[in-house]
Amino acid sequence: MKRITQDILFKEAVIKYSVKYGVTKAAIRYKKTRQWIYYWLRRYTGDIESLKERSRRPRYHPNQHTKEELKMIEDMRRRNPDTGLTMFWIKLRDRGYERAVASLYRAMKREGYFIGEKTRKKEKYKPKPYEKMQPPVASNSLLSHLPLLISPEPARLTPFMFFSLFNLINRCLNNYIFLLAKVRILFQPCFLFFYKSFFIALLPPT
Repeated sequence: MKRITQDILFKEAVIKYSVKYGVTKAAIRYKKTRQWIYYWLRRYTGDIESLKERSRRPRYHPNQHTKEELKMIEDMRRRNPDTGLTMFWIKLRDRGYERAVASLYRAMKREGYFIGEKTRKKEKYKPKPYEKMQPPVASNSLLSHLPLLISPEPARLTPFMFFSLFNLINRCLNNYIFLLAKVRILFQPCFLFFYKSFFIALLPPT
């Protein structure tokens, strides 16, 4: 049984015992005060529902939002449905709203503005289906053109094959030129030394 149901049944048992044997004996038996028993006797109407706890929320307080303020919030929210709480509060302050942001949050929550306005979560990552790795195709390599050289039958040279061969030759030339430039930079001091020695040898002796 739920706790609230047990409490209600306990109150009903105390009331029935006090009606039969008196409030003093009921207070001694159930270890409750006489004031507590009298309170629930006044509340009891013969129905077990009358023994439930009532809400302790005040029906009115002097600092609650006025109808004009609630109307301002409603109009502003209709024009700014996706604005965050802080920016929304700043816009209201510019139009004469004088309450704190916490009061605005409680009023909006009480009026049901945040129902269904949960924070947008990022979409859950869905992994792509697994694809098996394929061995690389040597399209720019000389190996891909070996059948042309080995095959006894004459083969047609397609534009793709021609472009691949041209790209391969171009890369080889670029690497060769780069290598020559690097060798020249490395051996330039040696060449200068030999040139200097050669010209010194050509000069007449003094």
